[in-house]
Amino acid sequence: KPKTCKHQMSALVVVLTVINCIVWTINSVSFWQVGIKMLNYPIFANWIGIVPYVFFIPLLAWRPNRLILRIHILLIMYTILSVGDSVLEIMADSNTGGVVQAICSTAVPIPVIALLTWIVFKRRPTVFEIVGSVIVMAGSGLIIFESKGLDVNWWIIAYIAGLVLGCIYPIIWEYIFINHQVEVVHVLGWTTLYSLPLYFLTIFINGANVWQNQANGFKCFFGQQPLPPGCGDSAWIPLVVYSLSSVVSDVVQLYFVKNDSAYFLIIADTLTTPLTSIVMSFSWL
Repeated sequence: KPKTCKHQMSALVVVLTVINCIVWTINSVSFWQVGIKMLNYPIFANWIGIVPYVFFIPLLAWRPNRLILRIHILLIMYTILSVGDSVLEIMADSNTGGVVQAICSTAVPIPVIALLTWIVFKRRPTVFEIVGSVIVMAGSGLIIFESKGLDVNWWIIAYIAGLVLGCIYPIIWEYIFINHQVEVVHVLGWTTLYSLPLYFLTIFINGANVWQNQANGFKCFFGQQPLPPGCGDSAWIPLVVYSLSSVVSDVVQLYFVKNDSAYFLIIADTLTTPLTSIVMSFSWL
C-alpha cells in the first residue's frame, strides 16, 4: 500500500483506540452498576441489552450483499459465543467486584487471543507485543497482590469462562474480514437476527417463576413503586447506558479488527483497566 494509506490507517486506529477506551470504560462501569441496581434480575437486564441492536436488522437492506453459507455459519458461531459470554458475565456480575472484573478483563484475553491468533492465522506476537502484554499482566497481578489476594469462587470462574468465550469471536471477526468482503452493519444485523431466539430462551435460566421474574424486572426498570426485591432506585439509568455503550463498543471494535487485528484490539482494551479502576474509586459510585 502507498505510504499515505498506512498513515491514514494508523490515524484511524489511534482514533478508534481513544473512542474504544472511553466507551469501554463507560460500558464496564455501567455493567457493574447494573449488577448492583438489578441484583435479582440479571437475565432481564441481559435480554434488554439486545434491544438497541435490533435497529441493525433493517440495515441488512443497505448495500445488500449475499453472504456465502460459510460466513453465516461463522456468524451463528459468533452469536452462540456472544450470548454465552453475556449470560455468564451478567450472572456473575453482582458477585464479582468492579476492580476484579477490570483485572480479569485484562489478564485473561491477552494470552488466549495471542494463542488463537497463532493457531488460526499462524501469526506469532512480536517481541514488542509480548513485552507489552507481560507488563500489562504483571500490573494486573500487582493489583491482586495489593488487595491481599483474589478470593477465587465459582462466580469469578464463571466470569472468566465468559471472557474466554468472548476471546473467540474477535478471531471470527478477523477471519471474516480477511477472507470476505463484509460490511460491519451486516455482521451486526445478521448476528442480532440469529441471537433473538437465543436471548428469549435465556429467560428460562431463572427456573421457577420465570414470567413473574420478568414482570418484576420491568417494574424495576420503570421504577414502579413499591420496587420489587433486589431492585435499586433509578435502575434504568445504568441499564440504558450499558445497552447503548455496548452497541457503540461493538461497532468500534468491529471497525478496529477490520482495520487492524483482534490481538491489537485486546492490547488497546488494556488501557481501559486503569481508567475503570480510577472511575470505580469514586465514592458516588
